[in-house]
Parts: sequence; structure tokens; C-alpha cells
Amino acid sequence: MNDYSLVSILRSDPDFGPSLQKRKEIAKKDKETLSKAAETYQSKYEEEIIEGTRQAQKLIAEGSNRGMTEEEAMKQFGRFLPTVRTPILNMLYFLLRESEEVDREMYVLREQYNQQYGHLEDTTELSENVVEPPGMEEYLYGNMTHETFKKIKKLKALTKSPNIEEATLAFQKCRELCSKYDLEYDKIPCNVS
Repeated sequence: MNDYSLVSILRSDPDFGPSLQKRKEIAKKDKETLSKAAETYQSKYEEEIIEGTRQAQKLIAEGSNRGMTEEEAMKQFGRFLPTVRTPILNMLYFLLRESEEVDREMYVLREQYNQQYGHLEDTTELSENVVEPPGMEEYLYGNMTHETFKKIKKLKALTKSPNIEEATLAFQKCRELCSKYDLEYDKIPCNVS
């Protein structure tokens, strides 16, 4: 399919025009927002930008005397120079520089804290009295296993049985196990209604 047929298809689409207009408006707003942000940095670093512009003009003039293009002359400098002609690049340059300064400040603060409070680090080895934390099952069920807890729950469920003998035996055994494992009978979950 050639470009002409694609254009004709797009033009015949009734939604193409409004969609294109909407995207154009979004791009215009994005450009305005970016330009405003760049203006903020232009005013904040105005002196540096003016000095960079002078330096760039000097480099371009010297480069043209040696037969270099503007781009070649600027590359010879070896780093970016903020100029009046590059507001968005200036903003990016200063944003990166500010973030590097914050990183350096944080590093210096960290080093100061390490020097000031580094001696407080606990370098002692664990004593013999320290007990390892229990595993998850021991944490949840204490001195019983999950199987024992399930058994207690089943016994409590059996206490609701219509068979009175079965319910009585289940109640007695459940109370016995609750007493053995320090559980409160009323707090044992029972899903049987």
C-alpha cells in the first residue's frame, strides 16, 4: 500500500479530523507546559546562561576562523553549554545538576552520621541466651501442631451433633484438650451451625 492510499483512507475516516485536532491541542498544551518550566530555569540560572551564551559565541567564532562548523566548534568544548537559544536543554541540564547536588549532599550527610554515630552499631555476637524466633506454625499454634488444632475444631463441631452421647464425648474430649493446650473453649472457631 503506498502513502497516497493511506492518506486517502485516513481522510475518508470521519473521526480522523477531530482526532487529529485533539492530538494537536494536547501537544500544544504539553509544549506550553514545557516552555513555562524552561522559563523558570531560565530566570533561576540567568547569569550562567548568559555566560554560557558568551562562551558559545566565542567558541563558534574561533571555530569558524579555523573552518569548522558550529556543531564541530561546540563539540570541541567537550560538554554542554547552557545558552539563550536552548531553553529546554538548559532545563534538563540544570535538573540533572540539581539532582547530582542532592545526591552529593545526601552522601556527605550519611558520612557525617556514620562518623558521629557509627560507634553505636551493634557488633556483638548473639549470646547463648538468645532464642531463635519460632517458625510460623509454632507462632500460630503455640505448643500444638496444626493437626491437633484441626482435631479440636472437629471435636467442637461434633458437640452440636444430634446424637447426645457423641456430643457429650466430643465436648469432654474438646474441654480436656483445651485445658491441656491452654485454649479457651469459647474462642475455638466452629463453622458448623
